[in-house]
Amino acid sequence: MEKRLLVVGIDPGTTLGYAALDLNKEVMALKSSKNFGLNELLLDITKIGKVIAVGTDKAKIPHLVQLFSAKTGAKIFHPNDDLKAEEKKKLTESFETANWHQNDALASSLFAFNNIKATLDKIEGFVEDNNKNSIKEKITELVLAKGLSIKEAASLIENKDSEETEIIKKVVEENKMTQNDFMRLYRIIKRHERENYLLKRQNNNLKNYVKALEKRLNYAKKEHSEGISKKDGRNIKEILLKEKGINFLQNRLNMSEEDVKKSALDIKKLNCMLSKCNSSFILKKLDNLGRLEFERKKELLNIEKDDILLVENPSIISENVMAFLKDKVSIILTKNPISGKIREKYSFSFVDCKKIRMEDGDFFAIAPKKEIQELLKDSNVLKMLIEDYKKHREGNC
Repeated sequence: MEKRLLVVGIDPGTTLGYAALDLNKEVMALKSSKNFGLNELLLDITKIGKVIAVGTDKAKIPHLVQLFSAKTGAKIFHPNDDLKAEEKKKLTESFETANWHQNDALASSLFAFNNIKATLDKIEGFVEDNNKNSIKEKITELVLAKGLSIKEAASLIENKDSEETEIIKKVVEENKMTQNDFMRLYRIIKRHERENYLLKRQNNNLKNYVKALEKRLNYAKKEHSEGISKKDGRNIKEILLKEKGINFLQNRLNMSEEDVKKSALDIKKLNCMLSKCNSSFILKKLDNLGRLEFERKKELLNIEKDDILLVENPSIISENVMAFLKDKVSIILTKNPISGKIREKYSFSFVDCKKIRMEDGDFFAIAPKKEIQELLKDSNVLKMLIEDYKKHREGNC
């Protein structure tokens, strides 16, 4: 039997209070105790169910709540400003608590619950409309704790035997790499599979159409050779037009079959990249640092803090793009040399990656962690990074 999904609220301190709600907003546990640590808390909670969300009434997330989230994989919900006494009273007015530690913990759990209520309602509507009540709990867990969309979660559960699904599940459940990057790759694979399916269906339709045309053409040739019609000129013209149409369709079919093969290779390559991600860094690829290239790929790449970029031609640069990347990216791997002028102007460490083994896709590449780390330890590269840092520090003084 699967464990009940829980929303937990924690009030840390010498006397710790905690509250656990199920997804029907029923109180499953409400307790306070002195000298109650993280291990005891985890032991108590995991006996009841599986935590998908944890709440606090503080704007600054308490350290214990962060540790609890890291251990359980639960998403943290906290207010922009500390919850006021009146707000907590309003949240808990229909419940009974033994002391203010329990009251604060319950208010924290209700705050988190209210934040996920809209998503719970959407999941409820989806499973009802699509007859998926049997996997409702699993969908809820993946959506709330792992950040998947409802459709992605359902697909992941129902296609559990496929190779790429197993890879994604392993990544999502074990938190070995950034989940956003893996899910982005997963969406690309799914898109390719859908395109592949449509191309194959289109090819079958074309084949049937070509066969029908060939049949009509053979009949027309036979009719012409037997001299049934006296309008020989028109018959020859019709035959030539039909032959031209068939040749055109055959060429189109050949091109479409090439697209199917390419799409299948892309899927295989992406699956291969996913399988190696635990021992590799994901590099986000840009042909250059210009505005058009960046606008074309920014939504898919979703560049975040501490990402590593792989740039083919770093000499094409947009000031706006560099300003956007400034607080997010520090290291840019380059396939082509970069001028000293650009190196001096921007506060990035441009590193030549020619010696690194990489596997490239259209939008992402992977490189062995060990090789990247060794490259950054290289004395010449390290010296260059230090010089870059000093120059930009002096420039900001």
